[in-house]
Amino acid sequence: MKRSLRKGGANTLNVYSVGFTSHPGLLGYATFPWSYLSDRTNDGVVLYFKTLPGGGLTAYSLGRTLTHEAGHWLGLFHTFENGCSAPGDGVADTPAEATPAYGCPVRRDTCPGAGQDPFRKRSCQSLLLL
Repeated sequence: MKRSLRKGGANTLNVYSVGFTSHPGLLGYATFPWSYLSDRTNDGVVLYFKTLPGGGLTAYSLGRTLTHEAGHWLGLFHTFENGCSAPGDGVADTPAEATPAYGCPVRRDTCPGAGQDPFRKRSCQSLLLL
């Protein structure tokens, strides 16, 4: 699919929406920018079509999966990258986080001394509206 649909160069984000029949539960994945030179064909973001707005996947059809995966395509790691060890996600102002968070864990602090885990109250409020 990517071989025939891919357009542009390293500065062009190609997005592919699929059904993930062989990987149930997977919402999406992306390549990192440094992999472009060694594997141009696979460059881009692949996401489950039901994660797009109106896709019908409760709590996941707001388009945030594409935003999340585009962050990886731009070179961002998860906030729990490397757990409580340096360099974490590589972004100095993000407190270290030991493991992924699910739901809305207010005041979660999995790496003592680093500050409370990253948390967006607004995101949880929008989930409550669903």
